[in-house]
Amino acid sequence: MDAVLPPPEGEQAVAPEGLRELLRAQTDGEGLLPVWTRWWPAADVAVLFPDAQARAAVEAQQQRVPFDYLTARVKVAGGWDRLPAAYVAFGDTYAEEREDARGRGWAVETMAGDHLHMLVEPGRVAAAIVRLARAL
Repeated sequence: MDAVLPPPEGEQAVAPEGLRELLRAQTDGEGLLPVWTRWWPAADVAVLFPDAQARAAVEAQQQRVPFDYLTARVKVAGGWDRLPAAYVAFGDTYAEEREDARGRGWAVETMAGDHLHMLVEPGRVAAAIVRLARAL
């Protein structure tokens, strides 16, 4: 859902080089990044949440991660993408991934919204997930 898709097999970087370079300067003396909502300008993050309460609830659960986590690579088991699957996109941020999912033969649905749209319209997002799951 509105995220990067791993390759059919091989390895996947936890974070692309561009993101690592962007965040490297935010690493503190212990090698930790700030919580995710502090990686980006406040105005950019604010539009992702339906209200201050939702943002506070998410921020209260965030954990700081070491910058080195972003340099890790994850092994991807071959064949995972041939299992029944679907993809929900919120807008066009992950347009390439959405098209990749279509190319894999997955059902795809796009909703107008931002990356955390499940917080804005949880019922509508849940209905899309159920609809796509039933189509599998």
